[in-house]
Amino acid sequence: MNQVNVSIVLDCLRELSDASYQKRIWNVSSGSEISSFSEAVCQLFNDSGLCVELDKGHAVFSSSLSHKLRLLRSKLSSVEEMRSPNEIIEDPKMQAIRELSEELLSQIKMFK
Repeated sequence: MNQVNVSIVLDCLRELSDASYQKRIWNVSSGSEISSFSEAVCQLFNDSGLCVELDKGHAVFSSSLSHKLRLLRSKLSSVEEMRSPNEIIEDPKMQAIRELSEELLSQIKMFK
């Protein structure tokens, strides 16, 4: 877990768990708060170092949380990215992603 930036993980999980926040920042083209589905996923797994640790088979936070993070990665990869932000936000798959992200967020906060 030493290679994982927990702050980035928490920020991305907050973003992925909140539909109203997604609507606000995924639908703008400029300003101080701007993001996208693709950017949130990239930051969560690549920028945080989470992907490397999960791919190595390391337990990140705990084996249970590692399993849930792998599940989240799988769910996120099933979302078609080449659509408008609103189409992604309204995708039925996103509800399960938001719920899992919120669950992970609350559990990882205990490790910080």
